[in-house]
Amino acid sequence: MSNEDRVVLALGGAGTVGSGIVKALLDRGFKVAVISRDNSKLEKLKGFVSPSTKSNLTTLVGNVGSEEGVEEVKQALLKSVGKITDVVSSLGFSWWQGGPPHTQPLKELQWVIETLLFSTFVSWKAFFPLVRDDPNCTYTFITGGAGEKVLMPGTGFLTVGAASALAFCQVLREEYPEVPCKLNQVKINTGVAAPDRMAPGYLNHLDLGEAVAALVERRNASHTVFAVSCPADLKTVILEGNLGTRQVNWNGFKKPPIDKESHSEAIRVIVIHIEGILGQRLSLLMQSGMFSPSARKLSEQSSHLPIRRLGLPLRNRLSQRFPSPSDFN
Repeated sequence: MSNEDRVVLALGGAGTVGSGIVKALLDRGFKVAVISRDNSKLEKLKGFVSPSTKSNLTTLVGNVGSEEGVEEVKQALLKSVGKITDVVSSLGFSWWQGGPPHTQPLKELQWVIETLLFSTFVSWKAFFPLVRDDPNCTYTFITGGAGEKVLMPGTGFLTVGAASALAFCQVLREEYPEVPCKLNQVKINTGVAAPDRMAPGYLNHLDLGEAVAALVERRNASHTVFAVSCPADLKTVILEGNLGTRQVNWNGFKKPPIDKESHSEAIRVIVIHIEGILGQRLSLLMQSGMFSPSARKLSEQSSHLPIRRLGLPLRNRLSQRFPSPSDFN
């Protein structure tokens, strides 16, 4: 099945993360459908995508967060596009900082859970049956890493909601281990923004969109979590096709096939990942004013040489501690 014959439903496709994915999918020749409760966001999306691909974009106003609403828009969608071959779900929001839990009413927690978990569940229940039994189809969740830690004071409810979404994805992988559809998750452990709103260490939503589109296009992995913690991961983990070094496969907890080449590649990816995080943290510290002007000047002139010098000893230590291919035989 060529890209031109595939129809991708991009849930949350009118948001920051979703719009980058939609544009990348359209640029690769896919037909894409987007549902939103806000028609103005859909109109903005039409103006954002490449003009030459706009004819392959279908937009519908609807609510995928309620069982009644999702069934109604599902029928309208199938009537409009005929079929769905792939689903990318990036529902929810990326930030909440309303304050500590004791200051929040119950309705605020309910809203967070409804936005991050309930809408993901309701839409999955409605659209998963359309792709479930076809090995040529995919269902990809885009989630955040906020569910694994409290990012800063006052963001606790974000952690609760994001953690529930992560848990739901894990449940699906383990409850449906043999489903033919390619069921995957991209877990983003950093911020995502449009080019004009970038911050140190953030992912450009266009680059993220290219990575997700490549994953959907290839269909060569399933029941896998792809963790993205820095911009380098998009190129190293997904765009270059080095999927085997970073994927976590929950399909029956099978032993991964590891050879010497992938063993060395795994060490290289870990080093790149750590160096990227250290560079990101150093940039944030420099911007915060915690470094004196002379220290900032020295760091800029050295191009983070202390970080780069970690590379060789870190590789040596990882080579000693990382299991060798024979350990998996």
